Amino acid sequence: EGKKKRKGWFGRGGKSKEDNDDEQMMQNTPQTARNTSYDEVDDADDQDESSYNKMQNYQNEREDKRRSSCLTIRCLIISILFLIAMIVGGYYLIKWARFSSKDSSSMSPDDRDLYAIFQEVSGPDVLDPKENSTPQEKAANWVMFDDALKLKLKNASNSLIGEDDTSGEGGDAETVDIETGSDGQVEKGSTGTYVNRKRIIQRYALAVMFYSLEGETWCDDCYLQADVETRRHLDDKKETVDESVLNYLSDVHECDWEGIKCSDDNVIQVISIIRRDAKGYIPKELAQLVSLKRLVLSTNSIGGTIPSELSALADLKSIDLTLNNIRGTIPSELFSLGKLKILRVAENQLTGSLPATIADAELLEEIDMKDNSLGGSIPAGIGLLEQLGILSLANNRFT
Repeated sequence: EGKKKRKGWFGRGGKSKEDNDDEQMMQNTPQTARNTSYDEVDDADDQDESSYNKMQNYQNEREDKRRSSCLTIRCLIISILFLIAMIVGGYYLIKWARFSSKDSSSMSPDDRDLYAIFQEVSGPDVLDPKENSTPQEKAANWVMFDDALKLKLKNASNSLIGEDDTSGEGGDAETVDIETGSDGQVEKGSTGTYVNRKRIIQRYALAVMFYSLEGETWCDDCYLQADVETRRHLDDKKETVDESVLNYLSDVHECDWEGIKCSDDNVIQVISIIRRDAKGYIPKELAQLVSLKRLVLSTNSIGGTIPSELSALADLKSIDLTLNNIRGTIPSELFSLGKLKILRVAENQLTGSLPATIADAELLEEIDMKDNSLGGSIPAGIGLLEQLGILSLANNRFT
């Protein structure tokens, strides 16, 4: 019985009854019907494959367009960057070529005369013909090549500013046509101005000051931040804000540069650069302005030290360097200035002791050195300054 039962369940060959029924149905189904069913399946597969191919082609086309667009944008950006690089490279190549010509025979006699003066004033150690990195070299480059006035040396005198000069006083100049040599008006590109050494050195010294104090970064609203006296000076000259602030390194006379006052014969007497966020350092070239009476560089961020060369300014009456970042010691040479009345160096980073020579400046009326790091003892000679009315030495390290 058990054998019959197993045989009945599985039949021959171990197949179930349902499997046998399916085989019987397939045998009874006509061949054409079976073929039709297979064709329908194949058609469905072909349609699916076609749809897939279309979708794949569409995606490929989109990817190609995207790549083409990206390639176009990249090419455009590369072209722009290349063009900028060419322009910048060409500019500096021209600058280098112009400076390298200082050592060559292609340098004009006029330029050689100017460069010789600049080397006498600043020294060859800071004027490297192959570089344009120091304020002195930048100023020389500007005066020689970029200044629209095109100043030329009028004579071959060897005297520095302040010494005897047979060509006249101050900024007096003779305007001549460079090409024809005839008298005429200054025209940019074809004419220049022949002046004496004093005028050339005066303009060069102010250009050095501009670069040394990083004039390119001075504040834009200088007039609004200027002190009352400076504003009154600008208003009296009936200058607009733009003209008074943006005329450094321009084609106007240096006496008309912002913060500069001159005598009637165009010799600089006052330098007043206040609240301009000036940085950098005070250049020794200012010592060439021997008619300077007031030097005011207060409320800035000037660093460096006080140049001892300022002691050459025999007419200097007032020095105001208040509220800066000036370090080092107070040069003892400053107190040899026989006309010095005001010395303000408060709120800096000055160190060292007060020179005993302070008693030599007999006309001193005001000394303000508070808020520094000065030390040592206070010279007894201060008590001999009969004109002294203000003495401020607070917040230092005097013993």
